[in-house]
Amino acid sequence: MAGRLLGFDYGRKRIGVASGQQITATASALETVRVFSSGPDWSRLDNLVNQWQPETMVVGLSMHADGSDSTLTPHIREFALQLEQRYGCPVELIDEHLSSREARQLLRDSGAAEQGDHLDALAAQLILQSWIDHQVRNGRRTQGCDEVDGVAAR
Repeated sequence: MAGRLLGFDYGRKRIGVASGQQITATASALETVRVFSSGPDWSRLDNLVNQWQPETMVVGLSMHADGSDSTLTPHIREFALQLEQRYGCPVELIDEHLSSREARQLLRDSGAAEQGDHLDALAAQLILQSWIDHQVRNGRRTQGCDEVDGVAAR
């Protein structure tokens, strides 16, 4: 496995961003990008994509525990489509319904204050690490916008 990755935890106010490497099978929280009424801060996202030059981008898809769409799901799918069209890079979606809860618990366990920006970036890290772990378990390499855990990217 080789290649750089970017992971995203999309929200209506903020997008957590994480970077990862397939070769080391690790992900790290990067930063949080603002979402304005007009949409994401594309100039900041442009800078991140230019800096990291990912082979694949992974976006957490918020679903209910029963697998049905949440109210945020259509917005996340639209964001993923915009990423793919804007950067010409494969985008994969992965179920993330527990990532924010896990991130909050990790911050509590570490004694760190629960700050929204750090929480979102940590949630993005958990999303990306989950995707990487799935790839390692299944011996997969980046394959574009395929299904991951039954969640179609398109």
